[in-house]
Amino acid sequence: MIDTTNLDEFKNNFGIVRLIGERLILVIRYILNTQLFSKFILRKLDFMSLRIHLGKDFLSPIEHFVLDGYTEKLFMNLKLNREDTAIVLGGYKGDSASKLLRYDCKVIIFEPVPEYARILTSRFKDEKVDVIERAVSNRDGNYVIFLNGEATSSLVQSKKRIVVKCLNFSKYIKKIGRISFLEVNIEGGEYDLILNLIKTGKIKNIQILIIQFHKYSLESELKRAKIRNLLQATHSEVYCYDWVWERWDIKS
Repeated sequence: MIDTTNLDEFKNNFGIVRLIGERLILVIRYILNTQLFSKFILRKLDFMSLRIHLGKDFLSPIEHFVLDGYTEKLFMNLKLNREDTAIVLGGYKGDSASKLLRYDCKVIIFEPVPEYARILTSRFKDEKVDVIERAVSNRDGNYVIFLNGEATSSLVQSKKRIVVKCLNFSKYIKKIGRISFLEVNIEGGEYDLILNLIKTGKIKNIQILIIQFHKYSLESELKRAKIRNLLQATHSEVYCYDWVWERWDIKS
């Protein structure tokens, strides 16, 4: 007769170890799903290691954006040529315009802050670039911009402010017609501008639209949701990094 005492003891011990292992796996899964652990691991691992070990689901939108190429992502697969017109709203110091020039297209920059407009004019004086020292919105007239260091905003107030000229961008599009590429980064002014483009139907003139939405309040979230919903009638979303950058291409 075979002695099964040791075998039974082994089975019992194995069952206990297996139970402990299953409980440990549940605990580990819980820890991995907590925001605290995600923040801890972000500090300890470089981005590529994090991507390998945890996957992109654990990354914030800005971290996704960095891994996918950062600002180079915005200028990939644009299929522009010398016959196309690209417009940058909020030119700052010209990094976006510089990347667009690789396509040999015409570039128009709107920059309302005089200091930055001068920098742009000097930087691109020998290039196929027009610099327009104006703010853009849903109306013509004057516009108040608040300055805080290098940051500008029409919504977040600061001690330093300037009054600049503003033009109705929908009317401007009516004059120039088709826009192959439009970048919108105007520190809160994007909501009124895009809603007016949709209202007037001029959104259909824009082939590729990339937007950086700025979140200042619940109203910002509601307006962004409304715009994204309305854009689906004319454009298709190509990518979206929430509150970082998103791209919409005209439907064929």
